Amino acid sequence: MAVDAARLALRGTAGIAPSLWFTTTTPAYLDKTNASAIHAALQLDRNSPAYDVVGAVRSWAGAVRAGYGGAEPALVVASDVRTGLPGGSDESAGGDAAAALLLGADDAAPVLAEVVAQIALTEEFLDRWRLPAAEVSRTWEERFGEGRYAPLGAEVLKSALAHAGIDLDAVDHLIVAGLHERAVAVVQRSAGVAAERIVDRLTGTVGNPGSAQAALLLAATLELAAPGQTI
Repeated sequence: MAVDAARLALRGTAGIAPSLWFTTTTPAYLDKTNASAIHAALQLDRNSPAYDVVGAVRSWAGAVRAGYGGAEPALVVASDVRTGLPGGSDESAGGDAAAALLLGADDAAPVLAEVVAQIALTEEFLDRWRLPAAEVSRTWEERFGEGRYAPLGAEVLKSALAHAGIDLDAVDHLIVAGLHERAVAVVQRSAGVAAERIVDRLTGTVGNPGSAQAALLLAATLELAAPGQTI
């Protein structure tokens, strides 16, 4: 899935030698670099570095920030296979998907979107975890995670708008991604954005693909967005 998504992102960009950042919670290997296999399949230049950013669902955000801040174009590939205990919510809600973003390519590729703000808030609390030898995740009681994620979501949206210098009314498409369904729903409802401007999370067709969800929803939104709109 990662290779196919990356090929689509690189289509029509001959001559670009991007760094490759691969993010997933289900790597094929530990110790060995997984990104190098994608690098080989894409036949990227040997001088183009390939890195794994794996383990946590939100590792995709780190890959995007690292790739976007580099000196060369960066290809961020997110791919995940989500499963869970038989009969559990993770099994029924999980999905398998991949998406790829080509960042900072300047004149070497068509520019579909420009970053207007990057904001991060970090807090440590126990909500979801998986021990290294375990096959499925464990979660804490939903109400505790909701009580931490929802305020963080509201705060980071407010800060992003302030840094971008735009009003809430200027948001044409709002994407809220995450594995905590209740917290995501609260952030969507309390954001103050009209319901028709909140991006469908594709849970009914794709499911929740974990670390690939945010990039997948962004790619889907870019296909529908008009020039000059704000995501």
